[in-house]
Amino acid sequence: MRCGPENKARATEMESPMANGKYEGRVLALREQNLYHDSYFKALVWDDETDAPEWIEYGATAYAGWTHMHVDATPEIRAKYDALLQAERERRAAKQREHAANTPDKGKRVKVVKGRKVPIGTEGVVFWYGAAREYGAFPRGGYKEHGRSMAALARATLGPDGHGEKEGYRIGLKTDSGEKFFTAATNVEVVADVEAVI
Repeated sequence: MRCGPENKARATEMESPMANGKYEGRVLALREQNLYHDSYFKALVWDDETDAPEWIEYGATAYAGWTHMHVDATPEIRAKYDALLQAERERRAAKQREHAANTPDKGKRVKVVKGRKVPIGTEGVVFWYGAAREYGAFPRGGYKEHGRSMAALARATLGPDGHGEKEGYRIGLKTDSGEKFFTAATNVEVVADVEAVI
């Protein structure tokens, strides 16, 4: 165990996380972070001041440890934490649905909102959707990533606004009059899903 002057000072200056019973009944989980020379011991606690969970460090092999901690969260604290986790899961699920809805997959009706070659406002149904390499250009990040399908990769790279990076992908769309156009996926917005795939 290394315990030089700097680490000794750190251990002396920092108050024990269990001092005055601050986190009593509020410890949700424990973990150990193993680095090259030393290990650091951390606890997930519920902080009443922020009304949120927080990871704190309560000891390390690099300096004299402060104290021992154990999971002792009360049912009320556990319920708060579980509610927070559920809210986060729901938020992520909603964002994924939004991303998927805005991906110009085959069979969706789209509208051209920018670009130079296809008239702005053109609407049609997507009959082809794929990596730009299939159209003669190489997409950023490569043709495929870790074996995932092109559609799955496009969904994964969409940004927080639900439109995000469609960079490196192109679509083919067919208008109601039968005209066909090819353009970058970033040039269109999804109008609606349609059952019939042209």
